[in-house]
Amino acid sequence: MKTTVGTVIKEVSDRTGVKETIAKDVVDSFLEVIVTNLENNKKVGLVGFGVFEPKTRKAHKRENHMGTGKSIFVHKKVRVIFSPASAVLNRLNDEKGN
Repeated sequence: MKTTVGTVIKEVSDRTGVKETIAKDVVDSFLEVIVTNLENNKKVGLVGFGVFEPKTRKAHKRENHMGTGKSIFVHKKVRVIFSPASAVLNRLNDEKGN
């Protein structure tokens, strides 16, 4: 099961005691700051949590995988790579008994 933004908002509200509308504004703003920085090709490092980093794959030609033998053009793509902090990895591995 996945956690949704709505679930995160509810949990932030419960943990902090603020109204859900305020928690929603905070969570939405937080996510917007991350996305805006990634759009501007900036890494976003959250100490103790991890680093989000935009990686661009250049446009290129490749052979059509359908076996036609024709070349196709693949447009530039930006992916986001997340590297968790060691504290997060340690916590995940400790809680799962690895």
